[in-house]
Amino acid sequence: MIALCVEDEPQLLENLVRAVEQSPDIERAVGFEDEEEALSWAAENTVDIAFLDMMLHGQSGLRVAERLREKSPLLPVIFCTGHPQYALDALKIHADGYLIKPVAPEDVQRELDHLKLEGKAGQALLTVRCWGGFSVRDRNGAQVIFRRSRSPELLALLIDAGGRPLTVDEMCDRMWADNQTMLGKNRNYVRQLLLDLRVTLESVGADQVIGHSGDGYYADLGLIRLDGVNGEDMPYLPTFAWAAGKKKTE
Repeated sequence: MIALCVEDEPQLLENLVRAVEQSPDIERAVGFEDEEEALSWAAENTVDIAFLDMMLHGQSGLRVAERLREKSPLLPVIFCTGHPQYALDALKIHADGYLIKPVAPEDVQRELDHLKLEGKAGQALLTVRCWGGFSVRDRNGAQVIFRRSRSPELLALLIDAGGRPLTVDEMCDRMWADNQTMLGKNRNYVRQLLLDLRVTLESVGADQVIGHSGDGYYADLGLIRLDGVNGEDMPYLPTFAWAAGKKKTE
């Protein structure tokens, strides 16, 4: 798992990152003192779990958790604080854990073990490669095969949107340059692609990756691990015309 750690006191941040990265469940722990820098990093990278200071620069860490969950609604969040009275506030946003500073490695592992029992830890359901080509693998590393040839493109489009919901019409506009002349036909085709996405992802236990809200369809990036993200001389989504000229890096 990739862990995001946010704490505004340097020594406490160092202690938190050290405690988190000692867990065998954690592949990498990334620490930030500034919450805006942390949010910017999270917007462009995979985050599997967040450890947040309850108070950041005098402001509530609850807002940081809310903003992280705007991108990944199911993201596990564990709050770290020296003030037990904030536990009730953490419960209000359905926090997944609550640690008292200074955080010890055994405390972190206890919370991670609890998350695993609930099926929340290590929750990346797909591994997706966007640089140098586009490929999708399930949690066991097997390639995901879609029935319709343009279903992978629709998944790539939703991932490229960064978790923002897209309407069917927005998808049509992106996928077809002459969309307005064949809008009705394109809408029907996109709905068929969405059905294929749902059926295919459900078959590999990843149906939660694609969500739907009143604003449209979105990809839950908290359930997707981006593979081979370095941006060095590798074209981004090179097989899709709408991605031409785009550059995204980790």
